Amino acid sequence: MSLDVDVVVDRGSFRLSARLRAPAGETVALLGPNGSGKSTLVATLAGLLRPARGSVSLDGVVLDDAEGNRHVHARDRRVGIVFQDLLLFGHLSTLENVAFPLRARGLAAPAARQEAAAILSRLGAGHLAAVRPARLSGGQAQLVALARALVGGPRLLLLDEPLAALDVQARERVRALVRETLSGFEGPRILITHDPSEAMNLADRLILMEGGRITQVGTPGDIATAPRTEYAADLVGLNLFVGRLVPAGEGVGVLETSGSPLVVAWPRELHPEVEHKVMAVLRPSDVALFPARPEGSARNVLRGTITAITRQHDRSRVRVASRPPLVAEVTPASVSRLGLAEGRTVWASFKALEVRVVGTR
Repeated sequence: MSLDVDVVVDRGSFRLSARLRAPAGETVALLGPNGSGKSTLVATLAGLLRPARGSVSLDGVVLDDAEGNRHVHARDRRVGIVFQDLLLFGHLSTLENVAFPLRARGLAAPAARQEAAAILSRLGAGHLAAVRPARLSGGQAQLVALARALVGGPRLLLLDEPLAALDVQARERVRALVRETLSGFEGPRILITHDPSEAMNLADRLILMEGGRITQVGTPGDIATAPRTEYAADLVGLNLFVGRLVPAGEGVGVLETSGSPLVVAWPRELHPEVEHKVMAVLRPSDVALFPARPEGSARNVLRGTITAITRQHDRSRVRVASRPPLVAEVTPASVSRLGLAEGRTVWASFKALEVRVVGTR
């Protein structure tokens, strides 16, 4: 059982163009900034939007074929979905909410309630059967939405930001439940999120989306090793440079970026006498910051203004509006010692050997 998608979907001035395959038993996370097309893709898979071009098939069954004018209605797709806003019916009990998809497909009320009660019990929420949504906590409402998605044996599971509306304590509990549910679901599983830690915690493979297009596909390790876009690099905590690499002597090249040229070690796999358009990455921990221009062996020294400082556990990430822009990672003690603050001008330096070319374009 696999999901195969190759579609173009138009929503006003926005166009989604996506091609992907998700095999049975794999959790795929769609990750991207707001407006990247994640929810549009989910709505298309669920049957709520029709593609302008292309097709969607699940386990060999065509659900959408724009050219053949085929569109299977959402209620007939056997797709389980947890919407970002949950969309529980306030006038129905928990049991009736979970039974609703079965009733919509024509199953008799007693049989639908029996199956709904069984799935609620399996998720440890049987005691909530008579409760209406207004009386549920955030975590309980998420359980009910998950039960509704699983009832009736769906062939595809779609989870749209399943943890976004939860507080910290509820998020940890529901994350564990979602992980257990995903691992026990035999069909393809699609998780939509903008939270990289959530994606890497729950998914086997990541699909990065930007501006209505899929920009990179791979495991978290693949993307961390060779990010293809600035968004991907930022996601895994790396600086990304794109430009023309020009030979500049034995084992050395100059990377001509949109800002200052950078001196880098010439990669062995590239011809040493030819220019190449490349992507290169630099770890923030390899960037040193100084209040004045430093003296030393580092070949790359840039000047810029600090635009943001964020604390992450025992490190601080400092964004510098240099040319090209940089992110440095330092200790909180260094932030204090160097007097780093938003709006302050600093010098950033890093060695040629610390810039790693990860691909050509």
